[in-house]
Amino acid sequence: MTERIDALERQLRLMQRRLSGEQVDIAAQPSASSGNVSDRRLLADLSARLGTLDRQIRQLNGRLEEFEYRQNEMAETLEQLRTQMAVQREQQLASGGPSAAPDLAVPEQAPVQPTDASGGEQLTALPTEPEVEGPTVQLPEGTAAERYDYAFVFVRSNDLDSGRIAMEQFLEAHSGDPQAANAKFWLGRIHMQQGRNGEAAQMFLSLIEEHPNHSRRADSLVDLSDVLIRLEAPEDACNALAEFRRIEDQASARLKANARRLSDRARCNLF
Repeated sequence: MTERIDALERQLRLMQRRLSGEQVDIAAQPSASSGNVSDRRLLADLSARLGTLDRQIRQLNGRLEEFEYRQNEMAETLEQLRTQMAVQREQQLASGGPSAAPDLAVPEQAPVQPTDASGGEQLTALPTEPEVEGPTVQLPEGTAAERYDYAFVFVRSNDLDSGRIAMEQFLEAHSGDPQAANAKFWLGRIHMQQGRNGEAAQMFLSLIEEHPNHSRRADSLVDLSDVLIRLEAPEDACNALAEFRRIEDQASARLKANARRLSDRARCNLF
């Protein structure tokens, strides 16, 4: 674009010099009139084209400034969110561990001490059932790809508890592996499904920041906006959706529709 403008400016200056050198008495040289008129028309055309290009450049500069402003705003929001998550995590650790989803286990009751029919001595108490422990998951020996496949089997079969444990183990052991981004995505989805919105936001944010070219980035931006709405942070959700708009050409129609729905919920006015 700059080269085109420079070329037009050179033509414009050349034409202006030609016109200034040919300023003669039209009455004395009537034969030059038609050429002079032609040059003036060319000059007017060049001026119009140059003006059009100038307007286009101003429009592009305006769009670029708006984009840079949104990028900076998004970066600040993500940094604030990451700081908030870190503070929450420290508070949870200081209070004795991370906050978990509501405990749905039936409260333990004192075992009933049955008596015999005559009302005499109590019979030996029946043994209580052992406590049900969480799923026992351990990554197998093998390559990072084999271990990821092992963890993903739980996710695919909707065994979310086992999938979460296996994906966390995979990330701890293979944080630099290419599949680490996918592990973060599925961990974010699992946390979101199980109501741990803070942890879900951390996973999606990690993927967005550390894997900017990943194929799941658009999905993560939409999911991040979803959990931010649940965390009552609609402005941050709108910033995530604004970043999604920048790359929405890579997204499916279903994902775009979901983003539009979330934008309406957060009152972003982005679509």
